[in-house]
Amino acid sequence: MPKQSVKTAKAKSMHDDFELPAQIDFKKTKLIGFGLEALDHHIASKTSARTVTIAGDVAKDFATDEEINEALRLVQKMRLIGKSASRKKSA
Repeated sequence: MPKQSVKTAKAKSMHDDFELPAQIDFKKTKLIGFGLEALDHHIASKTSARTVTIAGDVAKDFATDEEINEALRLVQKMRLIGKSASRKKSA
């Protein structure tokens, strides 16, 4: 006598009844891939860290990357001070 196949009931997940909202426009979505490597690549692409090239005549005045960063931070603070001073004058 041939064996009879028995189908077992699959456990129901809370995600089985989930439906995507109609507002999602899949034409605007971007596939980032699958797995941890794809996730790491996606996160790295969203960070604000950038590599910039310093002109040779400027770079010769600095011995280390940290000296360049310190000088740029000072310039950044000077810009912020200038912006806040101009706001106070106009107020």
